[in-house]
Amino acid sequence: MSLGTINAILSTAPVILQGAGKLIDMIRARGESGRAPHAPAPATMESLREELARVSSRLDATDEANVEQIRLIEELARQNELLASELRRMLNRFNLVSIVCGFALLLAAAALYLSMG
Repeated sequence: MSLGTINAILSTAPVILQGAGKLIDMIRARGESGRAPHAPAPATMESLREELARVSSRLDATDEANVEQIRLIEELARQNELLASELRRMLNRFNLVSIVCGFALLLAAAALYLSMG
């Protein structure tokens, strides 16, 4: 995984978290406004009222499912952010070890050269 990929992951993770939070708030607000008491329908419209009740309950279930999906997305984004930061830390350690190994190799080569000369 290249440094550019890690940077892209790190830069987009907070945006994904904010977007997921906004979606949760929107769905909750829509759910609260949809729970307002309905005006009673005329007795001749009983079947229409039953249908509206079924649709309302389906919408509530859909809203709950959407909230759960958004929570999952938010959690995945958090995990993605943690993974990216850990990868960056590991890459920094690798770079440090590479530099130390390079210096050690140079010192060994210099010592070998001096011992032969």
